[in-house]
Formats: sequence, structure tokens, C-alpha cells
Amino acid sequence: MVKNWKPIILKKFGELDPKKEILTVFDEKTKKIDFSNCIKQHQKQNFEDEAYIRTYLVLRLIKELDYPCEAIELEKSIP
Repeated sequence: MVKNWKPIILKKFGELDPKKEILTVFDEKTKKIDFSNCIKQHQKQNFEDEAYIRTYLVLRLIKELDYPCEAIELEKSIP
């Protein structure tokens, strides 16, 4: 397993979304993540390791696989 994988993922964010059309904020210092309004976010995301992977997968779905961002909902609670 790659020990220092976070810089690799952060680089991918820039490659997948260079104009920040989908991922508007990903700030490690303030621990803030924001997506464009086309993605429905039910709660603010926790800034943990899984946030890096989730963000990468969301960007890849939209930018590489042409998945409609309007169809993505994050942090939805299921009763």
C-alpha cells in the first residue's frame, strides 16, 4: 500500500476538475469540502480519509464516466 497517498489523490482532483466546476472547495487546513450545487448534500461531510476517496470517486463518476451530477446525493440518512 502507498504510504503517502493523499498527495496523489489531491493531484487527481486537479486533473479531473481543473476549473473547479464540481469540487469547489477541498481545503485540508480548514477541513472544508464543498461541491457545486448540482450535487445534493444532506449533511456536511466529515473530513477524514474516506473524504478523499469519496471525493475522487464523485469526480471520476462525473468527469470520466459522464454520470449526471444531479443524480448524486451525499450523506443521505436512510431511516
